[in-house]
Amino acid sequence: MNRSNTWKLIFTALLTAISISLILPFEDRVLGEYALSRVTSDANASNHAGHEKFSEVIDNLRLQLPEDQPIDYAALRDYGKRNRLDYAAYFEAPSGIIGTVGSRLVPFLIKPGIRAGHLKDRDKRNDLILRTLLKNSQAAIKRGLDLRGGIAFTMEANDLNISTDMDQASGSSPMDKVVEIMSERLNAFGVAETVVRKKGDRAIEVQIPDLTTKQDPGIINELQKPAKLEFRIVNTNSEAPVPVQEGEEWTDDEGIPYIALLRSDAQPNERPIWVRRLWSADGEIIAEAYPRQDQMGGWEVGLDFTPEGGQTFGDLTGKIAETADLTTGISGRLAIVLDGQLESAPTV
Repeated sequence: MNRSNTWKLIFTALLTAISISLILPFEDRVLGEYALSRVTSDANASNHAGHEKFSEVIDNLRLQLPEDQPIDYAALRDYGKRNRLDYAAYFEAPSGIIGTVGSRLVPFLIKPGIRAGHLKDRDKRNDLILRTLLKNSQAAIKRGLDLRGGIAFTMEANDLNISTDMDQASGSSPMDKVVEIMSERLNAFGVAETVVRKKGDRAIEVQIPDLTTKQDPGIINELQKPAKLEFRIVNTNSEAPVPVQEGEEWTDDEGIPYIALLRSDAQPNERPIWVRRLWSADGEIIAEAYPRQDQMGGWEVGLDFTPEGGQTFGDLTGKIAETADLTTGISGRLAIVLDGQLESAPTV
């Protein structure tokens, strides 16, 4: 065999190996076992005492869970929160051009790790790590819901309480927001490749592969819950550090914790703002919310408060008004948070 044919065989074998790797695995793998096989590094002992190796995380979880229960997304997520672990420490990406390119071409030889350093919030880093591992642990060739099993159901809205004019003016419908909220809630279950989509004007179709109501009987009730509305105070002090990225945390001189949040419809150059971690009032103070037109012909949300809620909201806005920065003339702001997402922060 001459040299030319040898190189052709080597090149063909390499292409074949890469092609096969792209259609593997053929079956879904248990997340805990798969994650253990993708570890690239040990954690710093000072920050992860007793958990320097990811295998120690898995071993501890096996002791805590029932014998027949697999180590899934929820188990890893909750264990990481309880023990304040940073999963990014176990899945560091290779450094250098050769390592990076090699991990993309031959991930079965060079483990690619997961890049999550751009996220400042540890819980969000862990979420990215676990979701990436979960996605990669799924079979490359997807079977339909009828073959792989799962839940499929349709929910219908009873009363959208909104006009067609407002729908057209805003460019999106209330159902679009419902789909967004339900998708975020499904993410918390750690199930890959869920489908949430509108079905007509008043219904939403949900498909959740690989999960049954026997495994998680509360999943449908969780999706049907009203969105959690919170009113929080925004820190507008000009001397506060400027948050650069969403998810950053900061505690002021009075010991009040804040988190950097960005509006759900933020512009590309918009910066996050400091919002108190704890809410000052929630949706219980509202008797009814409804759309209405403002003096300029646009749309706004009208609120009717309960008797106690009106007093609570009045006290809250009065407190916020006192936080205005007299030096800069910046008014106090009220953060309106829906299911953990900042929707708006009007001045008071």
